[in-house]
Parts: sequence; C-alpha cells; structure tokens
Amino acid sequence: MKKIYISKSRIDGKGIFAGEFISKGKLIQYISGTKVKKLLKTKEDSLSIPTWFGLGRSYWMDPGDGPFRYLNHSCNPNAAVSGMKSLIALRDIPQDEEITFDYSMTDADPLWEMPCTCGMKQCRRTIRSIQFVSPDTFKKHMPHVPRYFQRLYLRTYVLDKVKSKNHVG
Repeated sequence: MKKIYISKSRIDGKGIFAGEFISKGKLIQYISGTKVKKLLKTKEDSLSIPTWFGLGRSYWMDPGDGPFRYLNHSCNPNAAVSGMKSLIALRDIPQDEEITFDYSMTDADPLWEMPCTCGMKQCRRTIRSIQFVSPDTFKKHMPHVPRYFQRLYLRTYVLDKVKSKNHVG
C-alpha cells in the first residue's frame, strides 16, 4: 500500500495526499471503516452522512475518524474506488498531490446532491448520484465503478433511452 497523509486541501478543509509517487492502476490503500445499513428516505437523511461511501443498496462504509473521511471529490479525479473498498490510481499521481475521487461513482441515492468545489475546468458544479452522470463520465471510470453502481447506472441509462425513444414521434 502507498503512503498517504492528511493536509490542508484547496478543495475543502482537509484532504488526503500522496506521500510518494503512485503509478496509474496501482492500489493506493484499502478504505477502512464500519459497514452500516441505512435506508435513506428523505433529502435530510441523504445529507446526514457526508463522509460515507456507498457499498450497495442501503449499505455504506462509515470511515469514522480515519483518514478516508478526508477524501475529497473532484470532477476530474486521480483515483477511483474499485470493488468495495480499494482506492486505485486512475493516472500517475505525483508525490504531494491531493488524492481525489468522484463521489457520484459510489452513491445511488437520487435525492442526494451537493455543490462541487473541485475547481476543475470540467466541473459539473453540482454532484449527484451515479444515475445523473454523463455516459462519458461513467465510461472514464470503468472498470473501477463498483458492480452494484454499474448495474444501477446501466439499468437507469437503458430505461431513460427506452422512455425517450417511446416519447419521440
């Protein structure tokens, strides 16, 4: 596993940074925390778990006070959560660069959204769950999107295509 450290982030508060050069495709760390089952019913429920990672339908990883509570979002991330808890480098990450991932890739709650502060040229301005990302964004993260979120995205995408096709004409 690669060395990481917590420091001040230009994105939001604190962030996780590379303590050494990390090559594309390499495992950075395993995300640790407590698996929690929580059914989100309202927008307030959705916003009550800002540091949790989605694992599947109604299942979450709460990083608690561990370092992964500081993993910030970017619309052009350098890492991805692969499988249930492997943080993988999407590109080479120089030492001392902040490690970021796209929050949308591990969230399925259609009520959840938050303003984006990543500052990237291709910033989406608002971060929402995976059902709302563009096909290009989704493809960029494959094959690292966890299986549950892949199925959800593809099911939603196909249904939207069928609905729009049936309304044309």
